[in-house]
Amino acid sequence: MLGALTSSTGIWMLRLGQTLTLLQVPGVTGWSVGALAALQTAPLIVLAPVVGLLSDRVHRLRLLVVGQLSMAGVAVVEAWSSLTGRSSVTQSLVLAAVLGCAAALDHPVRTSAVADLVAVPDLPRAVGSVVLTTQLGRVLGPAACAALTAVRGTSAVFLACIGLFLAFAAVLLTGVRQGRSPSRAGGGFRAARRALREDPTLLVVLWFVGCGGLVGPNLTTLATLTVGLELGGGALEVSAAALALAVGAVIGAGATSIGRRGPTLRSVGVATAACGVTAAASGAAPSHPVYLGALVLCGATALFMASQAGALVQVRVPEDVRGLVTALFSVALIAGVPVGAPLMGWGADVLGPRLTAGVSGLLVVCGALAGAAYLRWGPARRRRPA
Repeated sequence: MLGALTSSTGIWMLRLGQTLTLLQVPGVTGWSVGALAALQTAPLIVLAPVVGLLSDRVHRLRLLVVGQLSMAGVAVVEAWSSLTGRSSVTQSLVLAAVLGCAAALDHPVRTSAVADLVAVPDLPRAVGSVVLTTQLGRVLGPAACAALTAVRGTSAVFLACIGLFLAFAAVLLTGVRQGRSPSRAGGGFRAARRALREDPTLLVVLWFVGCGGLVGPNLTTLATLTVGLELGGGALEVSAAALALAVGAVIGAGATSIGRRGPTLRSVGVATAACGVTAAASGAAPSHPVYLGALVLCGATALFMASQAGALVQVRVPEDVRGLVTALFSVALIAGVPVGAPLMGWGADVLGPRLTAGVSGLLVVCGALAGAAYLRWGPARRRRPA
């Protein structure tokens, strides 16, 4: 749990540090900010299935070590560029893509490893606890980033990230040497496809998560554009917005971790609709303090949806394809970023951030209603296992 907190804190510090560095480049546009966010996550869509397949067959800690060392390398280059004043839009986008590749070796593997440590009846709370610990990094990361940026500049942020990633890698290497990894024989892509075909519940969960992913993972980009373009905020105000989202995320993840009832399709669907409603409502916030409060609600609903869906997937998925299906879940969750983040940046340039938030939230609500209709009248109702 402590390692997940360390890694998550470093990731969110590095992501926000990259955004702040880009905002300092002369002539930057909303599209560039959206493209940066897309490149930070797009590689996960391509690499996650392969990483998930590997995590069903090889030592998961080794994959995590490679991811931590790769992210430390990105932080080294960012620190050097910040100290020498040689940052550019092109360099920022390239480093964001490298960070996205490294992150693909972290989140799916870390999530699927939970099932190696706890019994099936305890999986919902265990997944919720891991998500909660990870989201605490979303609180600590932006807070540390804001403090370091105000005192020492963005270079200090990147130097701190290097230390966090290397510390977690050292802990993981200790586990690799001790050989703490269960013996597994992964089922492969055919087994995963069969599992999804035989249990339509998993497909509906992926649909809900994909709809929520149009807004949830893009909230940081949307908040950055709203604060910068509509509310006249700077680096500290952007960091405060990210912190508000992180506080809400902790609340949403904590609700799953401490809840007595297990996750259900209904809870995932309701949370998806709530994610869209709160995102649309945030566009009407009249001032920066009110907007921060709206972002807390956005973060809470988005992470409650993600943690409920993640716990439900872990409970229902077969063990031999757990890593691969978990990776597909991660893809569904962030698939909206490569498309949604640039479109939100474009929408902010054309329509304004507020109207963009309203339209995006409405699309998520429509998707949730479509999923609910499929549950009530579609084949999933007739084929759903008892």
